[in-house]
Amino acid sequence: MSLEINGEIIEDDIINHEFAHVKKQYQHFKTEPPSDEDLLVLVKENLTRKTILRQEAQKLDLEINEEEIRREIALYKAKHSKMNEDDEVKFRSYLINQFKINHLISQVVKDISLPEEKHLKIFFQENRQNYFVKKGYDFIEVGVGKVSPSSSANQEVKKKLILLKNHFVKSPDYQEKIKKYLGEQSYSKEWKLFQEDNLNPLINEKLSRLNIGETTAIDEEEKAFYFLYLEKIHRSYSPTFAEVRKQVNKDLVFELEERKIDIFVRKLIDRGKVIDTQFI
Repeated sequence: MSLEINGEIIEDDIINHEFAHVKKQYQHFKTEPPSDEDLLVLVKENLTRKTILRQEAQKLDLEINEEEIRREIALYKAKHSKMNEDDEVKFRSYLINQFKINHLISQVVKDISLPEEKHLKIFFQENRQNYFVKKGYDFIEVGVGKVSPSSSANQEVKKKLILLKNHFVKSPDYQEKIKKYLGEQSYSKEWKLFQEDNLNPLINEKLSRLNIGETTAIDEEEKAFYFLYLEKIHRSYSPTFAEVRKQVNKDLVFELEERKIDIFVRKLIDRGKVIDTQFI
């Protein structure tokens, strides 16, 4: 036991799972990740924040929209067919808690005024690096699943994909044509404004060699063959305030709301009892 919040124990398994999840996310960042000790502190602070808000929200006496709850459960079941009765009860409880938390947060931040133009411009200048648009691509991935376990059948599927690649043109009905030609085991995905920093290095290298309207060679994965079609290149540039004003407004409002929530949570912590036994 290393964290107790108003008598509620946050088990080590939960803390360790959250720690591993957050640490893995840092692998996608180019900045130096915090030390394990500092990261553990951040994880515990986040868990404390979420727990305090949930505990406070559970005190609210709110009318629950049962129809909305049933609709959300039905949507979840459609994607998770193995959901049993116990899972449904737990998911229903989660939805109700989330509804209360959202209501609580909306009450906490409701009196925040819309930022004035001068404040938006100041925020933009102070955070201009966050709005720099890096080079990116619009591209289409077209693939077809292998016919397991027959290698000869796989080669026939690959030949059909090569023919499609050699004559590929994006048209309004190109996805329907792919399905008709390659069958139900085929697929196509559109990737929009995918920044090169977020791309797999090998894919980034392939796309960087293409002109617009060209395709890569056929690549092979464990269960499929695929190729990429380059649709558009987005050059890197620094946008003007006018170009990103809506996003700047959204970001500033979000920051103001987070500050207000942090103050609210801090007051709840001061009135309650949070024990981190690791530092006792």
